[in-house]
Amino acid sequence: MRLLTAAMAMGLFTACTGGDTGITELHPSIALSHDIMDYGEQPVFTPAYMDLFITNGGRAVSDVTIEISGDGFTTDVLEMPVAASDSWAVPIAFKPTTFIDYDATLTVFSDDPDNPELTVQLLGMGVPAPVPDIAVDPNVLDFGSVPPSAPVLLFGNVANEGTAPLNLGSLTQEGSGQFVMASDPSFGVVAPDTSIPIVITYNPILTDGDSGKLFIPSDDPDEPIIEVLLLGNGGGDFEYPVANIDCPGTAQPPQFVSLDGSASSDPGGLSLDYAWTISRMPPGSSTSLSTLVGDSTNFFADVAGEFEVQLVVKNSLGVSSTPAKCLIDAVPEDELHIELTWDTTKADLDLHLSLEDTEFFQKPGDCNFCNPNPNWNGGGSDNDCRLDIDDRTGKGPENINVQFPDNGSYDVVVHYFDDHGDDEVEATVRVYTYGVLSQEVSKIMIRNEVWQVGQANMPSGSFGISAAPLTEAIDRTCW
Repeated sequence: MRLLTAAMAMGLFTACTGGDTGITELHPSIALSHDIMDYGEQPVFTPAYMDLFITNGGRAVSDVTIEISGDGFTTDVLEMPVAASDSWAVPIAFKPTTFIDYDATLTVFSDDPDNPELTVQLLGMGVPAPVPDIAVDPNVLDFGSVPPSAPVLLFGNVANEGTAPLNLGSLTQEGSGQFVMASDPSFGVVAPDTSIPIVITYNPILTDGDSGKLFIPSDDPDEPIIEVLLLGNGGGDFEYPVANIDCPGTAQPPQFVSLDGSASSDPGGLSLDYAWTISRMPPGSSTSLSTLVGDSTNFFADVAGEFEVQLVVKNSLGVSSTPAKCLIDAVPEDELHIELTWDTTKADLDLHLSLEDTEFFQKPGDCNFCNPNPNWNGGGSDNDCRLDIDDRTGKGPENINVQFPDNGSYDVVVHYFDDHGDDEVEATVRVYTYGVLSQEVSKIMIRNEVWQVGQANMPSGSFGISAAPLTEAIDRTCW
């Protein structure tokens, strides 16, 4: 009773029947970062994002809701409590669907007694998206009358009349193999308002005339494949040999890839000769075909990347097929895959992959040529390290893999073991995590230098490049 009387005397309580309570009511105070959000020109069907910051400068939490009236603008979250002295960043997307001006209104509702409704004007314009546009000139390459064994060159032109880069695919041919691409722009990129040449050689064997087609694929949305007709000595309907490769399409480096061309044929049943070539290989590969003749061959996919092998068959009359192309995408199966290559032919460089806080050449933590399959996790485990390729004759690759690495960090190190007269080299390391190139980095090195390349982090798959300077190896021997 004494406490209540004292409290009333101090004015802390008033009668419930009315009068000034003397208590200050706490309420939110909402402010917006924009009153106009103008996205400008935006390609149709391509979203653009801006953040609207809703700030509560008051002293009480506010339950905020959002409404958008008008087309083209959306947000994923329409309500959120915003605490006192806090902000809510609301991503507003603009995705036009046609070529018009867009004007919408965003309204923010809250329990701010002074500003229960605040509005933002949303503006934007839909414009055509950048697209490539292929143009090939001419569409017919007519070599006219050409005597046998007197080759003639003609030029074609592939232009990009669009507004985005034009990406070419793998050019292929059919018909007479006497038409040969002297320059092959396969997988090239043509910038807007530029062009690249295509050079075709015609070297007839027979006088009856030749015909064929050149197919030019690209990412032009309207014309994904352009055909160019090839004519020589009046053309003709002669049936030519056909090269055929049973192409596996993929590989898991390091892996041998077998190619079978026995399904190649001649319409007259004539015997065939086979000519194999590797027309494209990834940077750092030093592979070669096991044989250039015969109806089958193989090669070692020593690094990750794209390999392309071609086969041309020729019948007993000397008439050739057009090239058959086989594209093999070599993708590492192991979750952590490290490659080392260098640019000289005699130097011996070594790749090391070690557990974190492991000293150079320390066993078992440092996986290298001395310790190619260390007992990291009980021996023979899928999360142990494997040195699959140890190259000692120059250029590499050296190749270390961990199929299922444990969570943690792994140090990648390169040691220039011996120069064999090569002196300075440029070493390149490529790190693949989960089959994707995570990092590629190069360094100039001299004999006995150690390069702390960086650290692979699992399970994130990231790679951090080290800033440590090159050092000289003190211990260069195995245990």
